[in-house]
Amino acid sequence: MRESKERLPKREYFEMRLANAIENGLTKKAEYYKSRLTSMKTPKATNKVAKDTKPQKSFTEAEKSALRDRVKAKFDTLDERGKLIEANKFYKACESKGIPMNNAMALLSEAGIDATIVMHAMTF
Repeated sequence: MRESKERLPKREYFEMRLANAIENGLTKKAEYYKSRLTSMKTPKATNKVAKDTKPQKSFTEAEKSALRDRVKAKFDTLDERGKLIEANKFYKACESKGIPMNNAMALLSEAGIDATIVMHAMTF
């Protein structure tokens, strides 16, 4: 038996927790520990390169103009809470399409959306 202050190496700890989760039928925990073990087998440098090389989309001028008009029309009818919700939805939609957050924020600003809304919508 090991002393209570002694820590297991991460790999051994995750292997132990994975076996325990499988034994107890905890599928979500088992998936989590499998993913942690898998990520430990992949070198960190490879993960960083994969993240950095993700292609980022941007708006064309025609898309910008059309989006600006739609955003203005949509936001003109909303109260502050509604604007926060819509801006947050807009950020999520851009993110799902690979559009960087700074481009989405710039478009909202160019559409005349208040800077406070633009900033708070990220954490709303």
